[in-house]
Amino acid sequence: MKNVETVRLGLTSRRLDGVQALHVGVAHALANTGEELEAELARLLADICSRGPLACAATKAIMHRVGEMPSDSLTDHADWRFRERNRCAEGIERQQAILEKRMANWPSRAMAPDPADTTGADFRLQASG
Repeated sequence: MKNVETVRLGLTSRRLDGVQALHVGVAHALANTGEELEAELARLLADICSRGPLACAATKAIMHRVGEMPSDSLTDHADWRFRERNRCAEGIERQQAILEKRMANWPSRAMAPDPADTTGADFRLQASG
């Protein structure tokens, strides 16, 4: 969302419908029915589960540093974090899965619910690093 739009929405407290929220970047997807919402949620959870939990945690940590570090330093920091992730068991599994053209088997996958289960199961990936 653009800064000007953020200020305008904040000052006016204007309510947005789903299409408007999607247009200005407040929402990432739009569903017209409960079934569409469940399908979108299932896709989102499947995407999340297909990524390495430690790589996701590293990405999140890097994103939180944006604006706090000069871009050159942030790039160096991100490079270091991802090189470290590639050397750990998760990174090795990701590289092996790519070579074998299969889904990666993340060590912490057992902690995540089945992405096809859209019954509202609590979704948390526990990762350190």
